[in-house]
Amino acid sequence: MPDELRISIEKLVYGGDGLAHADGNTVFVPYVLPGEQVRAAVRTRKKKLIHTSLVKVEQVAAARIAAGVGKLDERDAERISQVTRDVGPLPKLNVRGTSIARRLHSDKKTRNGKVHFVLPTEIGKVEVVNDVPEEVVRAAVEEIRELSRGKS
Repeated sequence: MPDELRISIEKLVYGGDGLAHADGNTVFVPYVLPGEQVRAAVRTRKKKLIHTSLVKVEQVAAARIAAGVGKLDERDAERISQVTRDVGPLPKLNVRGTSIARRLHSDKKTRNGKVHFVLPTEIGKVEVVNDVPEEVVRAAVEEIRELSRGKS
């Protein structure tokens, strides 16, 4: 298995990490949301469990959240979304935005009650943002739920 993985995040688990699977292994990735396609660097392997560091978000959720808080132009957010969907279908997302927003507050990367997001500010550039309103996260997750069901 390579030292860098390209995976789709299936759901969040206790502690806030994203869960994915690759080559029969269970993979944990911090700072992600369900439905995101990411590249992650392997930090540790123990039997069939892999812990990683986030290298790059190649997906829709961060772009939708960034557009929702005015960090990313709506046109660029749509370009990111379309390119991601052109690569292949999004994994089916069976969780509601309110559930994700609630789980994010238990994320181990949350500091003083604020969740930290790595969001695009333009194509190829990102910024760590910690003042994202919960309703923006919920709306992004609901949009991805629709996209994952083939609705656009």
